[in-house]
Amino acid sequence: MKLINLSSLVGTIFPPVNILLPLLIMFAKKQFNPLAKQIVSVQILMTVLSFIIFMTSAFLKNWFSLGNKFTMMVMVLLVLTNIFVIIRNTAAIDKNKELYFRLNFSFI
Repeated sequence: MKLINLSSLVGTIFPPVNILLPLLIMFAKKQFNPLAKQIVSVQILMTVLSFIIFMTSAFLKNWFSLGNKFTMMVMVLLVLTNIFVIIRNTAAIDKNKELYFRLNFSFI
């Protein structure tokens, strides 16, 4: 489970990879349990929310004449947030065998 979760770190810069790589590992290791599905679901939600926040920041930048540094700061904060979620969930998997950040539903 930790490998599936940590594989998302590889794709923090390129968002589709943080979903596809854990899915590939999940299918390769035949880990179709609820925890593995939750890991992928959290990454799907993080990717969708990051896209929405990034697009909103781009519009805000244009509306309020903010510089390019604003968009770059938003991108860095989104990446750091995703890294924090991945590492925190990995620690929770190691300690409690469950996710710290989990959803009440699954996208898979």
